[in-house]
Amino acid sequence: MNYNVIKVNEELISKLVTQKGERRFYVYLHKKISNNEIFYVGKGTRYRCCVTHSRSKYWRFTALKYGVKVEIHSYSLTNEESCQLEKDIISDIGLSNLVNFSSGGDIGAIGENNHFYKANLTGDKNGNYGNKYDKNPLSIPILCFDLAGKFIKRYASAKQAELDGFYNNCIAAVCNKKRKSHKDHIFIKESEYNPDKNILFVSKTAKKQITAFTKDGAFIKTYSSIRDTKKDGFNPKNVSQVINGKKKSHFNIIFKHHKI
Repeated sequence: MNYNVIKVNEELISKLVTQKGERRFYVYLHKKISNNEIFYVGKGTRYRCCVTHSRSKYWRFTALKYGVKVEIHSYSLTNEESCQLEKDIISDIGLSNLVNFSSGGDIGAIGENNHFYKANLTGDKNGNYGNKYDKNPLSIPILCFDLAGKFIKRYASAKQAELDGFYNNCIAAVCNKKRKSHKDHIFIKESEYNPDKNILFVSKTAKKQITAFTKDGAFIKTYSSIRDTKKDGFNPKNVSQVINGKKKSHFNIIFKHHKI
Protein backbone atom coordinates (compact mmCIF):
# COMPACT_ATOMS: atom_id res chain seq x y z
CA MET A 1 0.00 0.00 0.00
CA ASN A 2 1.12 3.54 -0.69
CA TYR A 3 0.89 5.54 2.51
CA ASN A 4 2.47 8.65 0.99
CA VAL A 5 5.20 8.69 3.63
CA ILE A 6 7.43 11.74 3.81
CA LYS A 7 10.77 11.15 5.56
CA VAL A 8 11.84 14.47 6.97
CA ASN A 9 15.55 15.14 7.47
CA GLU A 10 16.92 12.11 5.61
CA GLU A 11 20.44 12.92 6.84
CA LEU A 12 19.32 12.60 10.46
CA ILE A 13 17.52 9.31 9.84
CA SER A 14 20.64 7.93 8.13
CA LYS A 15 22.58 8.88 11.25
CA LEU A 16 20.08 7.15 13.53
CA VAL A 17 20.41 3.91 11.55
CA THR A 18 24.12 3.69 12.36
CA GLN A 19 23.81 4.48 16.08
CA LYS A 20 24.86 1.69 18.42
CA GLY A 21 25.19 1.16 22.14
CA GLU A 22 22.75 1.99 24.91
CA ARG A 23 22.04 5.47 23.48
CA ARG A 24 20.75 4.23 20.13
CA PHE A 25 17.07 4.88 20.92
CA TYR A 26 14.90 7.76 19.75
CA VAL A 27 11.31 9.01 20.00
CA TYR A 28 9.46 9.84 16.80
CA LEU A 29 6.14 11.40 15.78
CA HIS A 30 3.86 10.56 12.89
CA LYS A 31 1.87 13.55 11.65
CA LYS A 32 -0.92 13.99 9.14
CA ILE A 33 0.42 15.68 6.02
CA SER A 34 -2.86 17.57 5.60
CA ASN A 35 -2.68 19.58 8.83
CA ASN A 36 0.54 18.52 10.60
CA GLU A 37 -1.50 16.98 13.46
CA ILE A 38 0.26 14.29 15.50
CA PHE A 39 -1.63 11.00 15.36
CA TYR A 40 1.01 8.54 16.62
CA VAL A 41 3.95 8.63 19.05
CA GLY A 42 6.59 5.90 19.07
CA LYS A 43 10.08 4.92 20.14
CA GLY A 44 12.58 2.78 18.34
CA THR A 45 15.97 2.30 16.72
CA ARG A 46 17.27 2.21 13.15
CA TYR A 47 14.48 2.47 10.53
CA ARG A 48 11.53 1.95 12.90
CA CYS A 49 10.15 5.47 12.42
CA CYS A 50 9.77 4.88 8.67
CA VAL A 51 8.35 1.36 8.82
CA THR A 52 4.74 1.07 7.60
CA HIS A 53 4.13 -2.64 8.21
CA SER A 54 3.24 -4.08 11.61
CA ARG A 55 0.99 -1.11 12.31
CA SER A 56 -2.56 -1.20 13.66
CA LYS A 57 -5.56 -0.87 11.36
CA TYR A 58 -6.25 2.57 12.91
CA TRP A 59 -2.75 3.69 11.96
CA ARG A 60 -3.21 2.29 8.45
CA PHE A 61 -6.56 4.04 7.99
CA THR A 62 -5.13 7.39 9.10
CA ALA A 63 -2.01 6.97 6.96
CA LEU A 64 -4.01 6.08 3.86
CA LYS A 65 -6.37 9.01 4.31
CA TYR A 66 -3.98 11.78 5.34
CA GLY A 67 -0.47 10.58 4.49
CA VAL A 68 2.36 10.38 7.02
CA LYS A 69 5.00 12.93 7.92
CA VAL A 70 7.84 11.50 10.01
CA GLU A 71 9.47 13.71 12.62
CA ILE A 72 12.23 12.80 15.08
CA HIS A 73 11.43 14.35 18.45
CA SER A 74 14.59 13.34 20.37
CA TYR A 75 17.43 10.92 19.80
CA SER A 76 20.63 9.49 21.35
CA LEU A 77 18.51 8.26 24.26
CA THR A 78 18.77 5.19 26.45
CA ASN A 79 15.89 2.71 26.35
CA GLU A 80 14.62 3.98 29.71
CA GLU A 81 14.82 7.63 28.61
CA SER A 82 12.99 6.97 25.35
CA CYS A 83 10.26 5.01 27.14
CA GLN A 84 9.70 7.80 29.65
CA LEU A 85 9.69 10.50 26.96
CA GLU A 86 7.24 8.50 24.83
CA LYS A 87 4.97 8.14 27.86
CA ASP A 88 5.19 11.87 28.69
CA ILE A 89 4.35 12.96 25.13
CA ILE A 90 1.36 10.61 24.90
CA SER A 91 0.16 11.90 28.27
CA ASP A 92 0.45 15.53 27.11
CA ILE A 93 -1.43 14.90 23.85
CA GLY A 94 -3.96 12.49 25.32
CA LEU A 95 -4.25 8.84 24.33
CA SER A 96 -7.77 9.44 22.96
CA ASN A 97 -6.30 11.85 20.40
CA LEU A 98 -3.86 9.26 19.04
CA VAL A 99 -4.05 5.85 17.38
CA ASN A 100 -1.66 4.40 19.98
CA PHE A 101 -3.12 1.45 21.87
CA SER A 102 -1.12 2.03 25.06
CA SER A 103 0.11 4.99 27.06
CA GLY A 104 3.74 4.08 26.25
CA GLY A 105 6.65 3.66 28.63
CA ASP A 106 7.20 -0.07 28.06
CA ILE A 107 10.65 -0.46 29.54
CA GLY A 108 12.75 -3.56 28.94
CA ALA A 109 16.19 -4.20 30.34
CA ILE A 110 18.94 -4.33 27.72
CA GLY A 111 21.79 -6.84 27.40
CA GLU A 112 23.21 -8.29 30.61
CA ASN A 113 20.72 -6.27 32.65
CA ASN A 114 17.95 -8.41 31.23
CA HIS A 115 17.07 -11.36 33.47
CA PHE A 116 16.73 -13.57 30.37
CA TYR A 117 20.03 -12.54 28.77
CA LYS A 118 21.41 -15.49 26.72
CA ALA A 119 18.80 -17.79 28.28
CA ASN A 120 17.19 -20.54 26.22
CA LEU A 121 13.47 -20.05 26.83
CA THR A 122 12.04 -22.54 24.35
CA GLY A 123 9.67 -25.31 25.40
CA ASP A 124 9.56 -26.39 29.04
CA LYS A 125 12.66 -24.28 29.78
CA ASN A 126 10.42 -21.23 29.65
CA GLY A 127 9.39 -20.34 33.20
CA ASN A 128 5.89 -19.62 31.92
CA TYR A 129 5.63 -22.89 29.98
CA GLY A 130 2.11 -24.36 30.10
CA ASN A 131 0.68 -21.38 31.97
CA LYS A 132 -2.53 -20.18 30.33
CA TYR A 133 -5.26 -17.78 31.32
CA ASP A 134 -5.46 -17.53 35.15
CA LYS A 135 -2.15 -19.36 35.55
CA ASN A 136 -0.34 -16.80 33.40
CA PRO A 137 0.77 -13.83 35.56
CA LEU A 138 0.82 -11.63 32.43
CA SER A 139 -2.85 -12.22 31.61
CA ILE A 140 -5.20 -9.25 31.93
CA PRO A 141 -8.64 -10.34 33.24
CA ILE A 142 -11.59 -9.16 31.15
CA LEU A 143 -15.24 -8.77 32.20
CA CYS A 144 -17.98 -9.37 29.64
CA PHE A 145 -21.42 -7.70 29.73
CA ASP A 146 -24.41 -7.62 27.43
CA LEU A 147 -25.51 -4.31 25.87
CA ALA A 148 -27.87 -3.66 28.79
CA GLY A 149 -24.96 -3.81 31.23
CA LYS A 150 -25.77 -7.28 32.64
CA PHE A 151 -22.69 -9.24 33.69
CA ILE A 152 -22.16 -12.31 31.52
CA LYS A 153 -18.76 -13.82 32.26
CA ARG A 154 -15.23 -13.22 33.48
CA TYR A 155 -12.31 -14.18 31.26
CA ALA A 156 -8.76 -14.52 32.51
CA SER A 157 -7.65 -12.83 29.28
CA ALA A 158 -8.98 -11.64 25.94
CA LYS A 159 -7.33 -14.71 24.42
CA GLN A 160 -9.50 -16.98 26.54
CA ALA A 161 -12.60 -15.19 25.27
CA GLU A 162 -11.73 -16.42 21.78
CA LEU A 163 -12.90 -19.85 22.95
CA ASP A 164 -16.43 -18.38 23.00
CA GLY A 165 -16.19 -17.02 19.48
CA PHE A 166 -14.93 -13.49 20.21
CA TYR A 167 -11.86 -11.88 18.66
CA ASN A 168 -8.88 -10.82 20.77
CA ASN A 169 -8.16 -7.60 18.83
CA CYS A 170 -11.83 -6.55 18.87
CA ILE A 171 -12.04 -7.07 22.64
CA ALA A 172 -8.92 -4.93 23.06
CA ALA A 173 -10.51 -2.20 20.93
CA VAL A 174 -13.61 -2.18 23.18
CA CYS A 175 -11.48 -2.10 26.35
CA ASN A 176 -9.47 0.80 24.92
CA LYS A 177 -12.66 2.62 23.88
CA LYS A 178 -11.77 2.37 20.20
CA ARG A 179 -15.14 0.77 19.51
CA LYS A 180 -18.45 0.50 21.38
CA SER A 181 -19.04 -3.24 21.43
CA HIS A 182 -18.10 -6.56 19.87
CA LYS A 183 -20.68 -9.15 18.80
CA ASP A 184 -23.33 -7.39 20.89
CA HIS A 185 -21.19 -7.53 24.04
CA ILE A 186 -19.23 -4.95 25.99
CA PHE A 187 -15.82 -5.71 27.49
CA ILE A 188 -13.85 -3.94 30.18
CA LYS A 189 -10.62 -4.71 32.00
CA GLU A 190 -11.39 -6.08 35.45
CA SER A 191 -8.94 -3.61 37.01
CA GLU A 192 -10.88 -0.68 35.50
CA TYR A 193 -14.38 -1.84 36.42
CA ASN A 194 -16.24 0.22 39.01
CA PRO A 195 -19.49 -1.48 40.07
CA ASP A 196 -20.74 1.80 41.55
CA LYS A 197 -20.43 3.64 38.27
CA ASN A 198 -22.97 3.03 35.53
CA ILE A 199 -20.64 3.11 32.57
CA LEU A 200 -22.18 0.28 30.61
CA PHE A 201 -25.61 1.68 29.76
CA VAL A 202 -26.94 1.62 26.21
CA SER A 203 -27.53 5.14 24.93
CA LYS A 204 -31.08 6.04 23.76
CA THR A 205 -29.47 7.67 20.73
CA ALA A 206 -27.50 4.56 19.79
CA LYS A 207 -29.75 3.87 16.79
CA LYS A 208 -28.69 7.23 15.34
CA GLN A 209 -25.02 6.37 15.56
CA ILE A 210 -23.01 5.73 12.40
CA THR A 211 -20.31 3.08 12.03
CA ALA A 212 -17.51 3.38 9.48
CA PHE A 213 -15.88 0.36 7.83
CA THR A 214 -13.24 -0.25 5.18
CA LYS A 215 -14.38 -1.92 1.96
CA ASP A 216 -12.99 -5.16 3.40
CA GLY A 217 -15.42 -4.85 6.31
CA ALA A 218 -12.85 -3.89 8.97
CA PHE A 219 -14.25 -1.67 11.73
CA ILE A 220 -12.86 1.88 11.78
CA LYS A 221 -14.92 4.07 14.07
CA THR A 222 -18.40 4.80 15.44
CA TYR A 223 -19.84 8.34 15.17
CA SER A 224 -22.62 9.78 17.31
CA SER A 225 -24.39 11.12 14.20
CA ILE A 226 -23.97 11.68 10.48
CA ARG A 227 -22.97 15.28 11.19
CA ASP A 228 -20.27 14.03 13.56
CA THR A 229 -18.39 12.47 10.60
CA LYS A 230 -17.57 15.96 9.36
CA LYS A 231 -14.84 16.37 12.00
CA ASP A 232 -12.81 13.66 10.23
CA GLY A 233 -13.14 15.33 6.84
CA PHE A 234 -16.17 13.45 5.52
CA ASN A 235 -19.12 15.11 3.77
CA PRO A 236 -22.29 14.34 5.83
CA LYS A 237 -24.41 14.44 2.65
CA ASN A 238 -22.23 11.80 0.99
CA VAL A 239 -22.19 9.75 4.18
CA SER A 240 -26.00 9.80 4.21
CA GLN A 241 -26.11 8.66 0.58
CA VAL A 242 -23.85 5.71 1.40
CA ILE A 243 -26.10 4.72 4.31
CA ASN A 244 -29.19 4.94 2.09
CA GLY A 245 -27.57 2.92 -0.68
CA LYS A 246 -27.33 5.77 -3.19
CA LYS A 247 -23.53 5.61 -3.09
CA LYS A 248 -21.31 2.58 -2.61
CA SER A 249 -18.73 4.41 -0.53
CA HIS A 250 -17.32 7.80 0.41
CA PHE A 251 -13.53 8.23 0.31
CA ASN A 252 -13.45 4.41 0.00
CA ILE A 253 -15.20 4.14 3.37
CA ILE A 254 -18.55 2.41 3.95
CA PHE A 255 -21.00 3.85 6.47
CA LYS A 256 -23.88 2.05 8.15
CA HIS A 257 -26.32 2.72 10.96
CA HIS A 258 -24.90 1.41 14.22
CA LYS A 259 -26.71 -1.82 15.15
CA ILE A 260 -27.37 -2.70 18.76
